[in-house]
Amino acid sequence: MNDPKLTDDARDMMVRMARLGPLYDSELPMCALDLDAAIDTGRLGLITGDDKGILVAVEDIVDGVDKVDTEADVRESIHRLHAHGVMLVEFHGDVPMLRIVARKPEKPGEPWIFRGSPENTSRDRLTPTP
Repeated sequence: MNDPKLTDDARDMMVRMARLGPLYDSELPMCALDLDAAIDTGRLGLITGDDKGILVAVEDIVDGVDKVDTEADVRESIHRLHAHGVMLVEFHGDVPMLRIVARKPEKPGEPWIFRGSPENTSRDRLTPTP
C-alpha cells in the first residue's frame, strides 16, 4: 500500500478495514472504524444511563481477565461484542460512545433496551441476550 496517490488517512482506513472485516463477517459498519479509532486513544465513552456517560480506560475494561494478553486481544474482544450486538456505537457530536444492550428486539420495529435505561427492568438484567 505504498501508492503515492493515497493519503495517510486513506491508507489507515484500508488497513483498519482489512483487519476488522473478518470480525464483522466482511460487512463492516462505518461506526466500527470510528470505534477502532476511539480504542486507539486508550479511552472509550460508555453511556451508563439516559443522560449519563463516563470515559473508561481501555485497559480497565479487561483488568483482571486472565485470558486477555495483548492490546490486540482487547481490541478484538471489544469489536466482537459490537459485532454481535452486545454493545452499540452511538454518536454524541462526533464522539463515538458505547451503549450496553440489555435486550435486543425480538421482531422488526421493536426497540432496543439498553442497560441503565428506564425500560431496563430487573427481568432484562437477568435475561441473557442470545
